[in-house]
Amino acid sequence: RLCVEEAIACRANRAKGRAGARPLTVGEIESNWSESCGLRDLLLARWVPNIKDLQEAMADSRRQSSCSLLEETKFFGEVLELVHLAVASGAVEESVHCITSRDQLSAVQSLQMSGECIEDLSSPPDHQGSWAGKDGWKLHSNLGTVEEKVAAVHSIPSRGYGENLVIVDDSVAFLQACAAELNFGGAQLCLATWGYVSHGHWADGRSRLPRVKELQTAADLAAIIDFTP
Repeated sequence: RLCVEEAIACRANRAKGRAGARPLTVGEIESNWSESCGLRDLLLARWVPNIKDLQEAMADSRRQSSCSLLEETKFFGEVLELVHLAVASGAVEESVHCITSRDQLSAVQSLQMSGECIEDLSSPPDHQGSWAGKDGWKLHSNLGTVEEKVAAVHSIPSRGYGENLVIVDDSVAFLQACAAELNFGGAQLCLATWGYVSHGHWADGRSRLPRVKELQTAADLAAIIDFTP
């Protein structure tokens, strides 16, 4: 939306003879997105959206074009296969909890497709199935804010101060919020750089998040959970 508005404003300025006008680049948008009084805050102030309304709009959009959206979903097969094998072998003790802002329907479809994309497995994971006696995927969907996602983590049974939890996400803000929770003091926090990571935010906050480990490959995750496929 912001890119379109920038392009329209640029065209209008050029029509008025302002030859030097140009739209913001993607890099400029990202670097100024969440700074103090950044572009994100300006857009929120301009449109005053309701989080639930935005979630419903996204859900409607996914339902109307579910095939194309799911076909474009990028799965990281090596990571999916590692998680499946770790659970099936008993290396991972508890269920795998999937925490997402997606609506339940598209989240379930994505999890089912993720199982289909794993090759050479006799029993691909299912969001509500069983992996060698385990409970399989536990889905927490429709979570639009960092606070809601942190609350979902609190609902997961854990030992001590989350000593048996491995929290993997591509959101620096979410991991920062988890790092501030006393009850997660024993949990392992990991940034999945294969996701939609804001590398600018990570570079800025990395020094303040010494507990967060950076994962670049499936092998990095295997080392965290101490599992050899």
